[in-house]
Amino acid sequence: MKKILRFLFIITFALPSFQAKAQQVIATSGGYYEGENLSLSWTLGEPVTETFTGGGVILTQGFQQPYNFYLQQILNIPAGWSGISSFLDPMNKGVEGIFAPYQSDFIILASLEGVYYPTEYINTIGNWDYHTGYQVKAANGFEVTLTGTRIHSPGDLKSPGEYTLALAQGWSLLPVLSKCDVEVAGLFAPVAANLDIVKDVAGWGVYWPAMNINTIGALHPGKAYFVRTSGEVEVTFGGCEKTENLTDLPTLTGFQTLSGLGSVTVTPTPSSHTIAVRPEALKELEPGSVIGIFDQAGTCHSLSPASDETHCLSAFGQDPVIAQTSGFQEGEIFIIKILNPETGDEFLAEAEYDLNLPNAGKFVQNGLSAIKSLKTTGTGNFGESQIAISVYPNPSTSVFNISLSEQVSDVKWEVTGAYGAWILEGISGQNPFTIDLSTHPKGIYYLKINIGGLQLVKKLVLQ
Repeated sequence: MKKILRFLFIITFALPSFQAKAQQVIATSGGYYEGENLSLSWTLGEPVTETFTGGGVILTQGFQQPYNFYLQQILNIPAGWSGISSFLDPMNKGVEGIFAPYQSDFIILASLEGVYYPTEYINTIGNWDYHTGYQVKAANGFEVTLTGTRIHSPGDLKSPGEYTLALAQGWSLLPVLSKCDVEVAGLFAPVAANLDIVKDVAGWGVYWPAMNINTIGALHPGKAYFVRTSGEVEVTFGGCEKTENLTDLPTLTGFQTLSGLGSVTVTPTPSSHTIAVRPEALKELEPGSVIGIFDQAGTCHSLSPASDETHCLSAFGQDPVIAQTSGFQEGEIFIIKILNPETGDEFLAEAEYDLNLPNAGKFVQNGLSAIKSLKTTGTGNFGESQIAISVYPNPSTSVFNISLSEQVSDVKWEVTGAYGAWILEGISGQNPFTIDLSTHPKGIYYLKINIGGLQLVKKLVLQ
């Protein structure tokens, strides 16, 4: 009897230890098969088991267990456009099933090769692929929970969570294949010679080593980033000790406003043009200045406070799922303005571009530009004399009335188009005086007034 009791004691307490550490079992039969896209292991002799889910882990009973526990990652998707990815290989890979519970908030998912657009009955993505990131647009913010296994480099079953990713030459959508933040400079250090730029999918973060710009800092789990390389490269995401809180960090809210510029709002899209502003150009600006880039209609599509070091602007193009104008059109000229949040003044600026970069002064999707100098073409007032100017009506259908706060003789003026083309000019000895644009097309024009070497620029809207 004692021998029987001893045997039962060993069976009761020793077998769980075998299960957790060695995953060994004595059974009547079993086997293992591994193919290119499938692995199958089986044991004959286990009773019926049950599966439990909770706390980000899935637990199944019995001796026959997979190598990896199932984990969960929560993707926080804000309203508007953003980039998403996952460090998990999802159990349920179909994107239709992943986003089915969120159809009232979800709009579109796109990779560089495919798109899932349910309202248009389009799905050329099919299954979720952790080798790439995705662009997503949401009507309202929501959370997606992905359940799956930690990925590992092919053939390396001992290091789950570590992964080497190959990037083709040109543009890629980079996933963050780590459950921890990854320093962007460190990740790309081994391939720095072939890296051109890393940027947010629909945001303002940029890593541009050649321009000494790094406003990204770290790549966050759950997000995706655009990357351009000059050759084929490999980047390796290392493992980390993080075991809790697999939720990605908060993402952008989909728009940008600055204090004092409440009427100026920038909505990012996946189409962007990156513009570096060199330190020598920033020295010409007053402290507290804000740089804005406007389209022909006077709408701002890039906005950023000026800094003392190399600066970076992201100019956003047309939203691909909106019919009305929502960003720069391909080839559209940049109109740069310097804004003063304290006074509300805005001044046109003339930019000198670095011609070594290919897209100087006009919007190109994924374009790169650099500004060498910035000079304002107006001062907001006439120096010490504080002469003010008013224009009315503005907008106008034909005639604009121009009035100066003081009587000044021989006022020299000219009108240019939105792109800087000369329209007409004159000299007026009267105050007020009029400018007739009735024979010109509707649009945005700029009035430049010169008095004694001082210049003021006013925007004219012809309807």
